Amino acid sequence: MKTGNHLVIDADIPVYQIGFSCESAVDWGDDFWSLSGDMNEARELFTIWVNNVREATGMDNVLMALTSGANWRAKLCPTYKVNRKESRKPVLFNPLRDFIRHNWMTTEIDTLEADDILGLYSSFPTNVLVSADKDLLTVPGRHFNPMKPEDGIIVVTPEMAYRYHMTQTLTGDSTDNYKGCPGVGPKGAEKLMDGLELEEIWPAVVERYGKAGLTEDDAILQARLAYIMRPGDYDYETGEVKLWNPR
Repeated sequence: MKTGNHLVIDADIPVYQIGFSCESAVDWGDDFWSLSGDMNEARELFTIWVNNVREATGMDNVLMALTSGANWRAKLCPTYKVNRKESRKPVLFNPLRDFIRHNWMTTEIDTLEADDILGLYSSFPTNVLVSADKDLLTVPGRHFNPMKPEDGIIVVTPEMAYRYHMTQTLTGDSTDNYKGCPGVGPKGAEKLMDGLELEEIWPAVVERYGKAGLTEDDAILQARLAYIMRPGDYDYETGEVKLWNPR
């Protein structure tokens, strides 16, 4: 995609939501059960979902992003998302992804999560990043949350994105299985940053990690896990990821 004015959609989330909603369990008796998925229903629901996003945003052009391959963050932290390994995918996981690939412009980049791809496309100011994942608020740009259509398209400024990234660095994310700074929750992170200028925030974060018996390197690791890619953070030729650095 060489131009902007696109809805760049994290398709992973609706694949799971719609995939699970179209499953049925059947009891055949004698303690024998089977699980099936209605792909016709899934195709219809996914198409409706996309059209609802289009209608709510007033935009038609769609680029779907799908997670592909091993996760680059797991190389930094082997426990990253390891808590999800026991969770199964919907029966229709692969058929739904194929349906998306055949019906919309789709991008998949090996080792990158879908939200990283959204971040890479935030360089186009006319694009709208579509995701229900709060982590995307660490990326400056125009955003639309399909779970909160009443909010419309919101604009996240670079300052807002940085402050939210530092909040995630402090609080961690139990869903993605990185811990943040022990003893710091959302209110504590807000209090720590309250009234600080941008250049004062990182030293305050490091100091708070120090109070928990941790180092700046510990803080940097958590910040890298929380960071969603921005334009220029990925080398398309080598596949190299540019890691976040406080300096």
